[in-house]
Amino acid sequence: MRKFVKRAALFASSAVMAVPAMVVSGGAAHATGFTSIRVNGSTHCLDNATENADKIQMWNCTGGAEQKWFPEFNASTNSFSLVNQNTGSCITTPYPNGPGPLVMLFCLGSTSQQWNIIFTSVPHGQTSGGYSVWQNVESGLCLSTDSVANGTAPRTWPCDVGAQYEQWHFDN
Repeated sequence: MRKFVKRAALFASSAVMAVPAMVVSGGAAHATGFTSIRVNGSTHCLDNATENADKIQMWNCTGGAEQKWFPEFNASTNSFSLVNQNTGSCITTPYPNGPGPLVMLFCLGSTSQQWNIIFTSVPHGQTSGGYSVWQNVESGLCLSTDSVANGTAPRTWPCDVGAQYEQWHFDN
Protein backbone atom coordinates (compact mmCIF):
# COMPACT_ATOMS: atom_id res chain seq x y z
CA MET A 1 0.00 0.00 0.00
CA ARG A 2 2.80 2.40 0.90
CA LYS A 3 4.44 1.74 -2.51
CA PHE A 4 1.12 2.54 -4.24
CA VAL A 5 0.80 5.83 -2.33
CA LYS A 6 4.35 6.85 -3.30
CA ARG A 7 3.65 5.93 -6.93
CA ALA A 8 0.35 7.88 -6.89
CA ALA A 9 2.15 10.93 -5.47
CA LEU A 10 4.77 10.65 -8.21
CA PHE A 11 2.05 10.48 -10.89
CA ALA A 12 0.27 13.49 -9.37
CA SER A 13 3.44 15.56 -9.33
CA SER A 14 4.25 14.48 -12.90
CA ALA A 15 0.75 15.47 -14.02
CA VAL A 16 1.51 19.14 -13.64
CA MET A 17 4.50 18.77 -15.95
CA ALA A 18 2.49 16.76 -18.49
CA VAL A 19 -0.04 19.51 -19.17
CA PRO A 20 1.65 22.45 -20.90
CA ALA A 21 1.32 26.12 -20.01
CA MET A 22 -1.05 25.97 -17.06
CA VAL A 23 -2.20 29.03 -15.20
CA VAL A 24 -1.70 28.82 -11.45
CA SER A 25 -3.69 31.96 -10.82
CA GLY A 26 -7.26 32.51 -11.94
CA GLY A 27 -6.08 34.86 -14.70
CA ALA A 28 -7.14 34.86 -18.31
CA ALA A 29 -5.77 32.32 -20.76
CA HIS A 30 -3.19 33.46 -23.28
CA ALA A 31 -2.99 32.27 -26.89
CA THR A 32 0.40 30.64 -26.30
CA GLY A 33 -1.12 28.29 -23.71
CA PHE A 34 -3.63 26.69 -26.07
CA THR A 35 -2.95 23.15 -27.23
CA SER A 36 -4.62 20.32 -29.14
CA ILE A 37 -5.99 17.41 -27.11
CA ARG A 38 -6.06 14.02 -28.83
CA VAL A 39 -6.74 10.44 -27.87
CA ASN A 40 -3.47 8.71 -27.01
CA GLY A 41 -2.04 6.98 -30.09
CA SER A 42 -4.52 8.68 -32.44
CA THR A 43 -4.55 11.52 -34.97
CA HIS A 44 -8.05 12.66 -33.89
CA CYS A 45 -8.59 15.65 -31.61
CA LEU A 46 -11.28 17.12 -29.40
CA ASP A 47 -13.06 19.62 -31.63
CA ASN A 48 -15.59 22.35 -30.78
CA ALA A 49 -17.61 22.15 -34.00
CA THR A 50 -17.51 25.45 -35.90
CA GLU A 51 -21.07 25.03 -37.21
CA ASN A 52 -22.51 24.50 -33.71
CA ALA A 53 -20.68 26.20 -30.83
CA ASP A 54 -22.43 23.93 -28.29
CA LYS A 55 -21.18 20.71 -29.91
CA ILE A 56 -17.99 18.90 -29.00
CA GLN A 57 -16.80 16.07 -31.22
CA MET A 58 -13.82 14.02 -32.33
CA TRP A 59 -12.26 15.14 -35.63
CA ASN A 60 -9.05 14.73 -37.63
CA CYS A 61 -6.47 17.03 -36.04
CA THR A 62 -6.19 20.20 -38.12
CA GLY A 63 -4.55 22.60 -35.68
CA GLY A 64 -7.43 25.08 -35.99
CA ALA A 65 -8.72 27.23 -33.12
CA GLU A 66 -11.76 24.92 -32.75
CA GLN A 67 -9.27 22.21 -31.69
CA LYS A 68 -7.17 24.33 -29.35
CA TRP A 69 -7.81 24.09 -25.62
CA PHE A 70 -6.46 25.79 -22.54
CA PRO A 71 -6.30 23.79 -19.29
CA GLU A 72 -7.13 26.63 -16.89
CA PHE A 73 -6.06 25.70 -13.37
CA ASN A 74 -8.27 26.64 -10.43
CA ALA A 75 -6.05 26.76 -7.34
CA SER A 76 -8.99 26.82 -4.91
CA THR A 77 -10.38 23.49 -6.17
CA ASN A 78 -7.10 22.05 -7.49
CA SER A 79 -8.85 21.22 -10.77
CA PHE A 80 -8.92 22.38 -14.39
CA SER A 81 -11.46 23.79 -16.81
CA LEU A 82 -10.84 22.98 -20.48
CA VAL A 83 -11.48 26.21 -22.41
CA ASN A 84 -11.81 26.28 -26.23
CA GLN A 85 -9.80 28.94 -28.08
CA ASN A 86 -12.43 29.47 -30.80
CA THR A 87 -15.48 29.93 -28.57
CA GLY A 88 -14.11 30.58 -25.07
CA SER A 89 -16.56 27.91 -23.83
CA CYS A 90 -15.77 25.05 -21.45
CA ILE A 91 -16.21 21.30 -21.77
CA THR A 92 -19.24 20.54 -19.60
CA THR A 93 -20.96 17.38 -18.44
CA PRO A 94 -24.74 17.95 -18.30
CA TYR A 95 -25.35 14.53 -16.71
CA PRO A 96 -24.08 14.61 -13.12
CA ASN A 97 -25.70 11.31 -12.17
CA GLY A 98 -24.48 9.08 -14.97
CA PRO A 99 -22.56 8.68 -18.20
CA GLY A 100 -23.55 10.96 -21.05
CA PRO A 101 -22.42 13.18 -23.92
CA LEU A 102 -20.47 16.34 -23.24
CA VAL A 103 -21.47 19.83 -24.35
CA MET A 104 -19.81 23.22 -24.63
CA LEU A 105 -21.18 25.94 -22.34
CA PHE A 106 -20.13 29.40 -21.15
CA CYS A 107 -17.42 28.92 -18.51
CA LEU A 108 -18.97 29.41 -15.07
CA GLY A 109 -16.51 27.48 -12.92
CA SER A 110 -19.18 24.97 -11.91
CA THR A 111 -18.12 21.47 -10.86
CA SER A 112 -19.64 20.13 -14.11
CA GLN A 113 -16.85 22.06 -15.88
CA GLN A 114 -14.01 21.09 -13.54
CA TRP A 115 -11.70 18.16 -14.22
CA ASN A 116 -9.04 16.41 -12.14
CA ILE A 117 -6.08 14.49 -13.52
CA ILE A 118 -6.37 11.07 -11.89
CA PHE A 119 -3.57 9.33 -13.78
CA THR A 120 -0.62 10.43 -15.87
CA SER A 121 1.87 8.41 -17.85
CA VAL A 122 5.03 10.24 -18.84
CA PRO A 123 7.88 8.38 -20.58
CA HIS A 124 10.77 7.73 -18.20
CA GLY A 125 13.20 10.64 -17.97
CA GLN A 126 10.90 13.09 -19.79
CA THR A 127 8.59 15.86 -18.59
CA SER A 128 6.10 15.57 -21.46
CA GLY A 129 4.97 13.23 -24.22
CA GLY A 130 2.68 11.04 -22.14
CA TYR A 131 -1.04 11.03 -21.58
CA SER A 132 -3.50 11.90 -18.82
CA VAL A 133 -6.86 10.56 -17.66
CA TRP A 134 -9.34 13.32 -16.71
CA GLN A 135 -12.15 12.87 -14.14
CA ASN A 136 -15.09 15.26 -13.85
CA VAL A 137 -15.38 16.76 -10.36
CA GLU A 138 -19.20 16.68 -10.26
CA SER A 139 -19.92 13.24 -11.73
CA GLY A 140 -16.74 11.35 -10.82
CA LEU A 141 -16.77 9.99 -14.38
CA CYS A 142 -13.93 10.31 -16.89
CA LEU A 143 -13.57 12.09 -20.22
CA SER A 144 -13.99 9.36 -22.83
CA THR A 145 -15.05 8.63 -26.40
CA ASP A 146 -16.58 5.55 -28.03
CA SER A 147 -14.54 6.10 -31.18
CA VAL A 148 -12.17 8.56 -32.81
CA ALA A 149 -14.24 8.67 -36.01
CA ASN A 150 -15.09 12.18 -37.22
CA GLY A 151 -18.26 13.46 -35.56
CA THR A 152 -18.20 11.09 -32.56
CA ALA A 153 -19.41 12.89 -29.43
CA PRO A 154 -17.07 12.56 -26.42
CA ARG A 155 -18.80 11.66 -23.15
CA THR A 156 -18.24 10.83 -19.55
CA TRP A 157 -17.85 7.19 -18.61
CA PRO A 158 -16.74 5.17 -15.56
CA CYS A 159 -12.99 5.64 -15.21
CA ASP A 160 -10.60 2.99 -16.55
CA VAL A 161 -7.04 4.35 -16.71
CA GLY A 162 -6.10 1.45 -18.99
CA ALA A 163 -8.71 2.28 -21.65
CA GLN A 164 -7.11 3.98 -24.68
CA TYR A 165 -10.20 6.12 -25.32
CA GLU A 166 -9.85 7.66 -21.84
CA GLN A 167 -6.18 8.53 -22.35
CA TRP A 168 -5.66 12.09 -23.62
CA HIS A 169 -2.46 13.57 -25.01
CA PHE A 170 -1.80 17.31 -24.97
CA ASP A 171 0.17 18.44 -28.04
CA ASN A 172 2.47 21.43 -27.74
